[in-house]
Amino acid sequence: ITYQWLAHSFEAPHRVYCSILSSCRAELYDEATGISQWVRFPLDVSLWVMRQPPAVLGLLMIPIILVLVCFQAFELVLSIIPMVGTLSLLVTFLVGTCLSKAWMSSRFHKPGIES
Repeated sequence: ITYQWLAHSFEAPHRVYCSILSSCRAELYDEATGISQWVRFPLDVSLWVMRQPPAVLGLLMIPIILVLVCFQAFELVLSIIPMVGTLSLLVTFLVGTCLSKAWMSSRFHKPGIES
């Protein structure tokens, strides 16, 4: 894992937001540093994580990397599906709904009772 990959992954939600929900033409930037508000929070989190002791850093990196991989995967799915915005969100919603219904029905199904 490189710092470039981490930075690119932290920007995935911003890129998805700008491509689907907004044109991001009216972004706000910090006057003192020139850093976008979208970049400021991930930067602060990254700097805080890097200042932690090695044991804490090791524990924090596992969930952080999992979240970033999910961001990257979601962005990849959106870039593959035609009509990026509406269709991809609809497909994601439908798949999630079907999976949750299947999980709920299998979880609450009692053996010997037909539903």
